[in-house]
Amino acid sequence: MSIRIVAAAMLVAGVLWWAPAGAQVSYEGPASYALENRIVLEQPRGVVWDRLVRNLRSDTFREVKENDGSDIIEVKFESTDPGNLIDCGRTMRSYTGDQSPQHVDYATADSAHYLTQDTQGETFNVTRLSLLEGRAIVTVEEAREVTTIAVRALFVWRIFLEYSDLEGRVSGSNGVIFYFTSDDPLSNEGAGAPECVSKGLIENQILYNAR
Repeated sequence: MSIRIVAAAMLVAGVLWWAPAGAQVSYEGPASYALENRIVLEQPRGVVWDRLVRNLRSDTFREVKENDGSDIIEVKFESTDPGNLIDCGRTMRSYTGDQSPQHVDYATADSAHYLTQDTQGETFNVTRLSLLEGRAIVTVEEAREVTTIAVRALFVWRIFLEYSDLEGRVSGSNGVIFYFTSDDPLSNEGAGAPECVSKGLIENQILYNAR
C-alpha cells in the first residue's frame, strides 16, 4: 500500500492517536479555562463603540469591520502558532521501529514532525503543519447609558499532513479542518478528533480594547 493511500485512510482517525505496529500514541485533553467574554461599562454606547473600533484597528487583528446599524463589530484574526490561542490537549508519540527510537511530545494545536509506519511496516516521516484563523463577533448594546460588550469567537483550525520517505521524497499529503467556537468547544466525538477549547485570549484582548 502506498503512503498516499495510507495517508488518506488514516487522516481523520490518525490526526492524533492512530498508530500501527512500531508506533504508540497517547493523548491528553485540554485544560479548563475560565472564559471571560462579556463586560459591562457604565458609559454611553457611542463612547464605547468609538473607543473600541479605534483601539481594535490599531491592534494586531487582520481586519475590523463595523456593522453599526446592527450593533456588531466583526474582527478577523489568524495565527501560525494556534497553541497560543486554543488548547487542544497534548499528543505523545513513541516510535520503536527499525530506525532510531523516537519520542515526541507536542501541543496538539501546534505543528509537529515525527516518524511513523504504514500498515506494511514501512517507516516514513510526517510533517504536520497547524494553522488557525477565525473571526470574533462583538456585540455592543446599551440600556440606560450602561453598555454591554460581548464576544463570541469562531475558530477555523487547519492541519496539513505531508508524508515523505526517509530520504525526504514526498509521497503524499492531505489535510483536515475543524470548526468550533468560544461557547461550543470541539469535542472528541469521532475517531482521531481532538478536544479543543478557546484559551480566552482573543476574547480578553477584544474586551481590553473596549475599556
